[in-house]
Amino acid sequence: MSDDDSARRAARSAVGTFRATGAPPLAALLGTERLRPGGGDLELRFDPGRPEVARPLGVLDAAMLADLALGGALRSRLGGGFTMPTVSLTVGLDLAGVPDDVRFRAWGHDPVDNLADAHGQFLSGERVVGRADATFGLAANATAAGVLPWERPSGSYPPRRLDQLDMPLLAELDAAATALLTNPAGRSWSEEILARACSGSAGTLLCTPTEAMVNRAGYVQGGVLFGLMWACARPGRLVRGHAVFMAPASAREPVEVSAATTATRRLAFVHVEARQAGRPVAMATFTLGRAPARAAAGTTPAAEPVARGRSRRAR
Repeated sequence: MSDDDSARRAARSAVGTFRATGAPPLAALLGTERLRPGGGDLELRFDPGRPEVARPLGVLDAAMLADLALGGALRSRLGGGFTMPTVSLTVGLDLAGVPDDVRFRAWGHDPVDNLADAHGQFLSGERVVGRADATFGLAANATAAGVLPWERPSGSYPPRRLDQLDMPLLAELDAAATALLTNPAGRSWSEEILARACSGSAGTLLCTPTEAMVNRAGYVQGGVLFGLMWACARPGRLVRGHAVFMAPASAREPVEVSAATTATRRLAFVHVEARQAGRPVAMATFTLGRAPARAAAGTTPAAEPVARGRSRRAR
């Protein structure tokens, strides 16, 4: 099977999984799957058999994997009946890039004052290559959506046939894959999808969210918003990023992102703010390594890409 055919098959599967289960499309695109049982301990990875275009991974993918595993570990510990918006997410990486075989192991903790924490580790083989933690808000909701597919004991994705309404999302995923296969840019598939929805340059971005970026509640997924703020930061090696989410980011309005950088000889410190209609929705601080660092095998380059071209809605 050609790389193009493999990418199309993965895109169709991702759209079907999103429609059937509400799993974020970008997570489904990479074949997010479960390795360890719940009960406060949940381990997720991306499908090792994913197509070649989905093999390079970036900070956006790592943040998304961590966010999903941390939230899943808490749901496994606490049970259902809650909505759990991400309040904060911290990601630290030890390498200049995200290993191809990265997985994330998460542990949840008991809630205090309607907030609950979870922490975990990025692993490559048996080596710890990074860490992440998050705080989630808890609100009792009897009609809250159930567990995501990788949180189920079977970890299976129920099938869902596509129809005409699925074609715009499928076309978006296919177009990004075609662009990478035609002209590899050192980006992950998810980063290419994000870049195609943005205009601007490092320091200032305008992103028009697309359906590929949402969670099952219809808002921009926390790991994707983290990745958007990272794309606006000064290129470099991520040492540590801490994001605070102040309000849900609607998928119906553009997100304006701006960054301010203070640099030393070896490190850069970047403060990033994301706004919608002038209202703050998230902010982040990133510590970036400026000196060259050894990259792990099977990783994307250390410098993260920023957007190219104009957003689709602006065309």
